[in-house]
Amino acid sequence: MAYLFGLATVASVGIATVIFDFTRTPFRNVPRPSEKRRLKIFDLSADTYDSRENFFEWITRIKYQRKKVFSKARGRVLEIGAGTGRNLEVLNAAPGVTSLTCIDTSGPMCEVLASKIDEVKPPFPVQVIQGDAADLPFEDKTFDSVISSFAVCAVEHPERTVEETRRVLKEGGRFMLLERGLPANSFVRWLMKKYDIYPNPNVAWELGIFEDLDVGQVLTQGKFHLVGSSPSKILTLHALSARRGCSVGDRKLSSGSRLGLPELTDKNARVVFRYTPEKGDGAAE
Repeated sequence: MAYLFGLATVASVGIATVIFDFTRTPFRNVPRPSEKRRLKIFDLSADTYDSRENFFEWITRIKYQRKKVFSKARGRVLEIGAGTGRNLEVLNAAPGVTSLTCIDTSGPMCEVLASKIDEVKPPFPVQVIQGDAADLPFEDKTFDSVISSFAVCAVEHPERTVEETRRVLKEGGRFMLLERGLPANSFVRWLMKKYDIYPNPNVAWELGIFEDLDVGQVLTQGKFHLVGSSPSKILTLHALSARRGCSVGDRKLSSGSRLGLPELTDKNARVVFRYTPEKGDGAAE
């Protein structure tokens, strides 16, 4: 039985490697695209994004990783770079979530997410905001949990985004991430770069994301403490949980979990959609 399991594992890895190599964006040593050009990629791909990602996520077990990482979200939850809402299914089933605020720079992606929320009808209030994760329109210490799936690697200023995330998290709050980035092992990192495997600058032009993110470094520089997980030594997919430091160890959130949706502090951020379970439907703003 162990022998058969081993063969199945090797076969699965082989198939995944072939698919990865076949679908991989061709390597090109190009400069970074402008922010306007890069953000347009997300606007234009909003309607087809889910169909493109579904098969790839099944092969790479990213869907399993989403459940493993984000089912632990609790209280007031903020999702940065929420996109088309690929984490909505997991959060909908998470018993500790009391409200969900989603923010993304792409208007078309926000519209797709809004339609999903209206269809799923979660048991907690949800709002969708078109805004900038590097300039979050919320007061300090507003959220109990912040989640990010392939969002920090898709922003122009990841350090600023992490700083803003820490600002809006309560003391002891958790920042849960699923990100693409450089392997933590320096030799593996050197080897992949030498043979033009990873990072690939052309990916930013094709998919809108940057592959040169050092996930662990940007979190520790942002004064987060990694808990229960760390960046992968050899892989480019990182599943992490980080805690916002507080003065008395890893204590409970001092102010408790506030219910309901937070108000915006920035008039430049636009509320695209709000949903309340009491009414049973949502409303576009």
